[in-house]
Amino acid sequence: MHLSLVIVLALLVLGSQAGKAYCTYHLYYAAEPLTTVACSDGSHGLISWGYTNLQPMFPYVAAWDQLKWNDAKCGTCIALTFNGKTIHFTALDECGSGVPGTDTHFDISKEAFYEIFGDVGIQKGSMIADWAIVQSSLCKGNKKKLI
Repeated sequence: MHLSLVIVLALLVLGSQAGKAYCTYHLYYAAEPLTTVACSDGSHGLISWGYTNLQPMFPYVAAWDQLKWNDAKCGTCIALTFNGKTIHFTALDECGSGVPGTDTHFDISKEAFYEIFGDVGIQKGSMIADWAIVQSSLCKGNKKKLI
């Protein structure tokens, strides 16, 4: 499915956001406790999913500049597309803002970042990609209930 169609469907079906993202990587690890991320406890925290660490979702996890502690956007499933390749990850932490010309910033686990951007991405340390909010079932281990 072409990215433009994915974005249109996301906007129509889910009332979602989409656009250009500034992407960097973060050294998350599978056994990292959920208590170290913004979407930990609270009514919107991922601990409420029955998880104690990142393992069930890893390596498809990221920080998002639109999150803060116990935010309703915690657990949002994001599709990130670059050069025809797409990954899906769960937003579970907060990070700084993006750069001019982008709508948002994702700080993705290094493993998922490498999967989509390869050696060039790792060498550069940041990349720009298309993003869209998608249904939670597309993200590994994601149990977010849509409102």
